[in-house]
Amino acid sequence: MRVLIFISIAVFIFASCTNKESSQQTSSNNLEIELSKIEVSIDGMTCTGCEQTIQASVNELPGIHSVKASYVDSNAVIEYDVEQVSISEIKDAINKTGYKVVDLAIK
Repeated sequence: MRVLIFISIAVFIFASCTNKESSQQTSSNNLEIELSKIEVSIDGMTCTGCEQTIQASVNELPGIHSVKASYVDSNAVIEYDVEQVSISEIKDAINKTGYKVVDLAIK
């Protein structure tokens, strides 16, 4: 009986390790996305609330990986998946908040 329990535990542990390994390989294969980074100059920001409004609006778009707006620097740095969202969509999302995109640079 003890041998049967030991064999069952060994099979379970082996199966668990094997499943983890294959799921990690699948995850790493899915990480092959093309990210791009842009810096957008924005007119009209005056406070941290402005930053948060822009960040929230851009973050609603699919494919956005990070957004950091700065009212002090009058800009936002955005990292995004080029397969899921376009620069035009990002600009529109910012302009719809009431602020104005005045320039854009690909980093």
